Amino acid sequence: MEDSKNGKQKNTDVTTLGARSLQDTYKSIRLFYTSVGDDIGQTYVVHGDSILLDVLSHPLLDWGYGGQVLQFFYQAELALKAFSHRGRVFKLVFFDCFEGLWVDPSAQLLRKMLMNHVKKDGKIVVESFPNWECDEWQRFMSFTRPSFALLVNPGSAELAVENINKKFQHPMRDPCDMLRKMVLDLSSKQNLECVSMTEATFKSNSMFGFTFKLPLKTQKEAASAKYPLGDFKSFEKKKPTFDLALAKKLAGTKYDSPFDSMAPTMYVLIKLLQQKGDAFTVSLAKSFLLHTVACRCLPLEARAQSLFTEGPPGELMQFLNDLYSVAVEHFSEESSKLLGWEGLALCDFVDGRLFQKIAILTSQSQMSDLEELGLPDGTESLVDGMWGIIVGQSGAKGSLLPIWAKPAFTDFDAFAKEQISAADSLLREAGNVFTGESAAEANAEAAASEKEAKEKKADDEEVADTWDDGDDDGDVADDWDAEEEEGGGEGETKAEDVNVQAEEDGGAKTLSKLKGLQTLFDKKILASDPAQLSKLAGSKIIASFIPDVEEVMVSRNTLTKKLPDSRSKQDKVWHDYKEINDGTNPPPEDRKKKENLKAKAKEEEQKSKLGERAMKIAEKRKKVLEKKRETRKKMQYITYMEKYAKSLKGGGIVYRDVVVAQRSDDKSDKKKNKNRSGKGKRGGGKKGKGKGSMRDTIREGVERKQREEAREKVDRFIMTAQAFKGMERRIAELDKNLKSMSEPYAVVPGLMKLLEWCTEAWKQEKAGVTESKGHAMETAVRLFQTVMDIFRRYQKDITVDQFKILKFTLLGMGFPDSAELLVKEFLKCRPEKLSEADLDVERPKSKELNVGLSSYRFQLLYAGHLMVRNVDSAPDERVNGFYPDKWQRDLLDVVDKKESALVVAPTSSGKTFVSYYAMKQALFDNKTIKRSTDRSIIVYVSPTRALVNQVAADVYARYGEVFGVYTKKYSRKLKECEVLITIPECLETLLLSPSSEMWTRCIKYVIFDEVHSLSNTENGDVWERIISMVRCPFIALSATLGNPEEFSSWMGRVQSTHKRKINLIIHRTRWADLSKYMYVPKSLRSFSAVQRQERIHSFQYVHPCSALGAELARTGFPPDLNFAPKDCMLLYDAMQKIKLPEQEKKRIEDLHPEIFFKNLLYIKKSDVQKYEKILKDELYKWSSTGMKDEIVKLVSALSKGLDNGIKANEDDTKGTCYSVDYLKERFVSFTIDLLNENYLPAVVFNLDRQICEDLVATMLFTLEDMEEKALAVDDKTARKQTKDKTKQLKKEKRDRDKKKRNKDEDALPGEEEEGGGVVEEETLYNVDSRFSFIEDGKAMESGEMEWWLDRLLWKTKWPRTHLLIRALQRGIGVHHDELERAYKDLVETLFRTGHLKVVVATSTLALGVNMPARTSVFCGDSPNLNPLRYRQMAGRAGRRGYDDIGNVVFIGVPPKKVFRLMSSSLLSLHGHFPMTPTVALRAVNYYGKVEKKDDSVKTLINLLKEPFFPNRETISHQAKLHFRFSMQYLLEQKMIAFDKAYDLQVRGAGAIGVHLKSAQPGNMVFAALWDAGVFQEICKTFQNKGEQIKIANKLLLVLSHIFFREPLPVGFKKEDLEGVDPRSLVCLPKLPAKWQNIIDTQRKSAIKVYTGCIQHTALPSTEGGDAKDTEAMPLTGITIGNGNYQAKGLLGGLAA
Repeated sequence: MEDSKNGKQKNTDVTTLGARSLQDTYKSIRLFYTSVGDDIGQTYVVHGDSILLDVLSHPLLDWGYGGQVLQFFYQAELALKAFSHRGRVFKLVFFDCFEGLWVDPSAQLLRKMLMNHVKKDGKIVVESFPNWECDEWQRFMSFTRPSFALLVNPGSAELAVENINKKFQHPMRDPCDMLRKMVLDLSSKQNLECVSMTEATFKSNSMFGFTFKLPLKTQKEAASAKYPLGDFKSFEKKKPTFDLALAKKLAGTKYDSPFDSMAPTMYVLIKLLQQKGDAFTVSLAKSFLLHTVACRCLPLEARAQSLFTEGPPGELMQFLNDLYSVAVEHFSEESSKLLGWEGLALCDFVDGRLFQKIAILTSQSQMSDLEELGLPDGTESLVDGMWGIIVGQSGAKGSLLPIWAKPAFTDFDAFAKEQISAADSLLREAGNVFTGESAAEANAEAAASEKEAKEKKADDEEVADTWDDGDDDGDVADDWDAEEEEGGGEGETKAEDVNVQAEEDGGAKTLSKLKGLQTLFDKKILASDPAQLSKLAGSKIIASFIPDVEEVMVSRNTLTKKLPDSRSKQDKVWHDYKEINDGTNPPPEDRKKKENLKAKAKEEEQKSKLGERAMKIAEKRKKVLEKKRETRKKMQYITYMEKYAKSLKGGGIVYRDVVVAQRSDDKSDKKKNKNRSGKGKRGGGKKGKGKGSMRDTIREGVERKQREEAREKVDRFIMTAQAFKGMERRIAELDKNLKSMSEPYAVVPGLMKLLEWCTEAWKQEKAGVTESKGHAMETAVRLFQTVMDIFRRYQKDITVDQFKILKFTLLGMGFPDSAELLVKEFLKCRPEKLSEADLDVERPKSKELNVGLSSYRFQLLYAGHLMVRNVDSAPDERVNGFYPDKWQRDLLDVVDKKESALVVAPTSSGKTFVSYYAMKQALFDNKTIKRSTDRSIIVYVSPTRALVNQVAADVYARYGEVFGVYTKKYSRKLKECEVLITIPECLETLLLSPSSEMWTRCIKYVIFDEVHSLSNTENGDVWERIISMVRCPFIALSATLGNPEEFSSWMGRVQSTHKRKINLIIHRTRWADLSKYMYVPKSLRSFSAVQRQERIHSFQYVHPCSALGAELARTGFPPDLNFAPKDCMLLYDAMQKIKLPEQEKKRIEDLHPEIFFKNLLYIKKSDVQKYEKILKDELYKWSSTGMKDEIVKLVSALSKGLDNGIKANEDDTKGTCYSVDYLKERFVSFTIDLLNENYLPAVVFNLDRQICEDLVATMLFTLEDMEEKALAVDDKTARKQTKDKTKQLKKEKRDRDKKKRNKDEDALPGEEEEGGGVVEEETLYNVDSRFSFIEDGKAMESGEMEWWLDRLLWKTKWPRTHLLIRALQRGIGVHHDELERAYKDLVETLFRTGHLKVVVATSTLALGVNMPARTSVFCGDSPNLNPLRYRQMAGRAGRRGYDDIGNVVFIGVPPKKVFRLMSSSLLSLHGHFPMTPTVALRAVNYYGKVEKKDDSVKTLINLLKEPFFPNRETISHQAKLHFRFSMQYLLEQKMIAFDKAYDLQVRGAGAIGVHLKSAQPGNMVFAALWDAGVFQEICKTFQNKGEQIKIANKLLLVLSHIFFREPLPVGFKKEDLEGVDPRSLVCLPKLPAKWQNIIDTQRKSAIKVYTGCIQHTALPSTEGGDAKDTEAMPLTGITIGNGNYQAKGLLGGLAA
């Protein structure tokens, strides 16, 4: 274990007990597979040594021949690039305590090199720490605040170590215990989520992996445990040895490219030869130098060298081991910088196979001239000079040539000969396999010409015979010469002439033979049994979508396979040629026939029993009753809609917009002209004398009477308010009534009375006689706001005396500057001549109203939520009820022009209203049409089913029954409606439904709500496809979109296909500011009741800057992280207290509120926004100029109270304040504290359904216990009141029962009226208001409540005393997906009417559901609580029109998670790959059946033409290739068939593939099993009841394998299932071999067809293309090899 201050190692032995305790604790960890890193802009950390473990254990990395450094760095860069998927940001972190695990010098060198390589590149930040317990790491955590740590799973590390130790000479130490400790410490002590690197994958826009989760008990143990890190005596860091003088000499010697990076190799060889200068080492050093030269010269493909024995001799490996040891001893950042040990020189330092191949061949060639090596012209002298420097500096002896003085090193010499011999025999085999043919193959090709056969045989013999040397001494020159001659004549090719220049040297010819082997391997890759493809050029769908791809394939003569035959009549199955029911069609004809036959048989049976006459009477009665039933159901639905819509409109009467068709111009003109003529009309002709003055007199009298009535009305308001005892009640009542008045002559006297009462209330507050529960400054704010409201609205209407009262009030509050500005403004607007002296008042002598702050500071700190919002609102005749903002008017213009728009605006800003305007326009157009086919349909696409119901009710409230609903579970008036509300999957079904072709042409507008759902992994691809396929204008709405310009650009390209443009409308200003708090109570409080409890402040304010670390310079401020006025004031105060340089200090002084807001009578919201921007810019300058210490001090000052509260809470609860038990224990006191702070109503979010229900149950049981205890000690009066209330409830129950008994008796047997047939229990639930959150007068009216309860009881069959119903009667509800829809409807309605004050919900209330809450609560943490969900949930608070400010409260959420959520960037949308076999299958189905093929092409073409990707041209080409693959694959699977008359058509199991479209790719496997008769075989004995359970289990097994497979972590063991319910089957058993073979065959077919498509299209086009992309490192882009070099000599032999 290391000392946390100085990073030095402690010698702490790991006892057996300690190790066992660590492992036992770790065993309780559970791994959960989930999405991680959803916040792309948030930094996370990647453990560097885990990267090494993962890469070095990679099966493609060969270290058996000395190492492939280039392959290591390539794999490492691939991994790092993958972790940067879609712009993710991470830091690579190394801990020194892991360094000692790597014993092998090559592994030690790789670790150092990787750190330096990534750091030098600069794209990824690299950090190094002694361990994760040191102070440096803690500071890093506070600066960076990473979202999670990515590290190798200790379970998979065991396998990795096993693989690594097979590769390296020196086995590494076991890292598993250290990894276990790191996981436990980071998770429990530092609250940093850990994710397994090994299984990390990327799907679409999401990153998935196994997260480590500790149970609460384990978390407590691990947090307090101190497991030792181990004995690291031998792990101590050694300071690198570095010869600075030598490095400077080598650095001063410059070489031209490609040898400009040779200095590191020369330096290491010099140091190695200084230690060991024997002849063998010198010869190998020469070979290594030539190996480095070859690495710089050879093209990349020439580096794939093969060695043909199990391993090299020990001497060769010892040399490389010594080389690595020297390198690791001298490698450092300083040496890297000075020697240029970076880039190519670093990541291509050693290629063991290439080095040994050169050593082998040069030992056998006796090379005496560097020209034989085949170096580029002019470099021979440079290489000779390099060796001269090496010899001169190292003291070694010998010139560069000959490389091997004599073959005296018998062990190595024997190894070299063995290699040559092995190569010879392998090539013989290769010749037979790849260029020869078996007898069967030869017979099959008997039609080939005799000449071709002879030439082929000669070629085969030439390739095989040239390697038959058979000489023990390795001299094969004579054999090669003879074989060259024998191979002449017909078999000669130009390729052989390359070897003529090296005929005089046998070694060169040996290398030349390697050329043949390399060529054969290339042939194997390029011609490995490609799948044959069918020619589809005659298909219209191919010609319409991918003509270019098919044309290329036809031109290459690769389409040789016959089209698969359609099924014969004997092979046909029942589903062939059946109509595909996509969910929008009526029932199939055969099903109707069966139903009709069944009904007819039943009718005949009844007729035989009753007789014909009785049967007719019964039939008639049945029809009447069925009609009544249908009418009743419709009325029930309409009643439900009326009541639901009523709650949406605030509980008032629902007034609809009247949509009337416009009269034709000629009729309206005739009417106008008729009215103008005046004939036959009274009062026509000229006006009589004096009649105008009479009208004026009458009008003046009417107006005078109206003014008197208005004044009397205000007087009544004042008298009514005065009747209340408390001052607060008076003020609230008068303020509420005056809001309905607008006439100045009446309102001003009322407002002056209100000002008088507000003044008195502030006096009482100051004197300590308060009714405001401690909210002292709220009373002062109200007084200040009343003064400013009166003056701002009625400054031209108030009298001088009234103005003096306003001025006196400001002076009394201690705002003389504001009073002076008030006088100046008043003088400007008054027509009469007044002076300042006329408005002078005596200054107040007492300080009974004095606030004690300046006006500007007071406004910023306390009155920010009431500041005037300037959003450029103006009246618009197109909108009723409010004045739209400028951006809203622009949006109305877009709809009028029939254009498309992307709207990005905060939640509750009013962006959805445009949807209803578009609906109104469509309904208006439909009044004038003559043909139904010309009607306009508006489609509203909702992200969730929960929102569908609300939108439907809203449409009904506005326009009546013009809407239709279509979801997966329910559809209503789908094809008859004018406004369709649906979800993305269902709209896609309609767009691709042939039977809906005519209907979809009527769609005139589409509204995409919450369009950022396109980023979802589950159905984001569906969103992308429907946006691409929609051919009409659309409006896309989003509140959380980080890249609107990029997304809008893609939408514009999609719309350009239909010759429309896209308008981008962005509005960033939120109406109500959000204040964030953390709940940190000092101790657990006990309560005896809910109402009227003592207020103890337990909510700590969270400043936005508390969420920002030192990463501010990189990340900047998220666009939606707004500073409220209070935040700006606190930030300025904190900045002013920091000791700053003079320049920064001067800038801060200029930002003082008294200076910045000077001469402003009152501060508007727009003024604060300017101030906020300047403060943010200043803070950004601090960060970008390296003032990290100042930022830390600033954040610390702003978070001091919060930090203290968090620490006290954690100490008080012993670290359990983030557990589920804590939430349950504190939930009651927490909710009562919300009530006392006036933060209700609130939506409490927790993403676990069970926890939501548990919290409500805990609250209910606690309140019932309180009430029971209170009633036990209550006096007689309270008991009498309870008894009277119970009697009243019983009477109401009797009335309800009587009403139900009098219901219509004509109902059919078994039919029950909605709300009827419910068996009520006699126990009546009476609630004492002291133990309820329902305020007096806020409960829903009893009759209305009974209707909703009856509906709920009828649909759910719950008892009236059900736990959730009892909770509703105390103002508490719950909301999640698994609850009954009727209950959720009731919860939503009660919350909107004010009956419910607390609703505990999952994410079901996060998206758009109208639930106006004052506060959003995040109750407990969850892996699924990501930045997107946070923004959606927080946006529920402070909705426009309800509250001036919203509150966001965190309870049970770790502070680091809170800060990450607050500081996260807005979600940037990224596209999905647009084409899959299922999409292609649906496209074939659609195209094959629609009438207008051209229209279908327009619908589908954007899927291939305009994918939402930055490199869209590449992706578009790939999508086309994938479409072609899909066609061939579907043909192979007989899911589609080609018919010249009907083109491609869906056939066979293709119908099933279409049906199961949402289950891709499992639908393809299911279809294959269905087609093979697997399910028919399973279910053949289903009629036998004894077999049904077995059959169900078999079906469950098969379906689980197809659709519900989940990954297990690497290294998973059966012991890991300890504690799991034994009834759970975690690991799926294998399928029977017969069934598995079907799946394997289907999979192999898919792979073969896919490979064939790639071979026939991609490979040929790549051959002549630019190879730079394939010869560059994936992350750094470093180019490897010299692709332009024409190799010759020995290098030429290798390069072939």
